[in-house]
Amino acid sequence: MDEGPLIRERDLFGCRACRKVWGPPRPPQGNPKAEVILVSRNPDPRERDHLGVEEEMLRVMGIPQEEVYRTYSVFCSTPGNRIPFQLELVKCSSWKAWEMRMLSNAKFVITLGVDATRQFLGLKTPTTNKTFWEVHQVSLGGRDLFVFPCHHPRYALQNSDGLPPLAEWCQAVGEFIRERRS
Repeated sequence: MDEGPLIRERDLFGCRACRKVWGPPRPPQGNPKAEVILVSRNPDPRERDHLGVEEEMLRVMGIPQEEVYRTYSVFCSTPGNRIPFQLELVKCSSWKAWEMRMLSNAKFVITLGVDATRQFLGLKTPTTNKTFWEVHQVSLGGRDLFVFPCHHPRYALQNSDGLPPLAEWCQAVGEFIRERRS
């Protein structure tokens, strides 16, 4: 059951770290008691376009939406929906650290895109295709999490040459999660 986000819009509106260049913040959505976290880069003004793809990914994985917590690497839309600069990711990191401490049931993190993947895997260098599509285990706040990096769904669907089919990857992730859920 969705109990509402841990970070509410009114909390984020108090943040002034990037206010001069970013649009209004958007809080995470979903079940804060979820074992599965879905992380994308930042709220996209065209978010409705790719929410359908994310919902389809979850359906193929066999994970009901009410069992997922959706969040972002940064909580504000970037100008022109550009990739956040490293400094901007750092400015949002205190929100992200607090949020992750509060998600005490989290065991599985599905990262969508380069920025979310770098954040959860602690990468400073550019990611490669080898980083994606594999299961990584990380320790965060004394907990072990399984991280499943995925190219951003739009990228994966538009640039499928040399990438595993997105549906196959989703099925494999869903099986992995089902086998290890409590």
